[in-house]
Amino acid sequence: GQGAGNDIYFKGALVAHTLRMLIGDEAFFRSLRVLIYGHPDPQPGSFTTMRRSTRDFVRIVEAETGQELSWFFEAYLLNGDLPVLNQSREGDRLTLSWQVSGYSAGVPFRMPVEVEIDGVVTTVPMTDGRGEISVPANASVLIDPENKVLRRCRPHPARRRSARAPRSAPAASDRPATIRSTATPRRWRGNPAGSADRHRR
Repeated sequence: GQGAGNDIYFKGALVAHTLRMLIGDEAFFRSLRVLIYGHPDPQPGSFTTMRRSTRDFVRIVEAETGQELSWFFEAYLLNGDLPVLNQSREGDRLTLSWQVSGYSAGVPFRMPVEVEIDGVVTTVPMTDGRGEISVPANASVLIDPENKVLRRCRPHPARRRSARAPRSAPAASDRPATIRSTATPRRWRGNPAGSADRHRR
C-alpha cells in the first residue's frame, strides 16, 4: 500500500525554509531563539529546558514579525495537499492565483511570488491570493526563479505517464514535485524542491 511518502522526512524542513524566505533571516532566527531559549539573546547559564508546541511557535513568529500568519500555517500544517499556483495570460497581463484545499479552502493564501522577466525580478503581492503583473510580448518569464515557495508543481505534459499505469504505481504527476525533487536551485536560498515555472510567449 501507499504510505505517507517523503512528506514525513522533508516537508517540515521545506515549510520552515519557505517561512524563512517569507519573513527574512533576522525574524526567522530570532523566532527560533525565542522558541528554544525563551528570549532572543541567550547567554550561557541564562536559559533552561523548555517545552514548546506548534501554537507557541506560531505565536512567537507573529509577535516577532508583527504579521498575522494563520493563513501560512493552516495551509502547510493542517493540509496534506500543498498550495497550487495557477497562472494565466491575457495580452500583456500575467495573472497568478493560489489554490488551497482542505482546511484552508476559502482562506486567501497571501504568499507573495517572485517573477523574473527578462532577467529582472519583481515581487508580486498576493494580498487576496491573487496578483497580476505586466509582461511584454516575447519576454522570457520565470515564476519563483529561486524556488523559494513550497508548492505543488504542475509537471510538464511530456513527463506524464501513460494512463495505463497500474494503480499500485501512481504516475509521478500525482505526487508533489516540490517534495520529491532533489534538484538544487541556482543559489541555495530557495528550497531544493522543484523547478521554477518558465514561460516564453
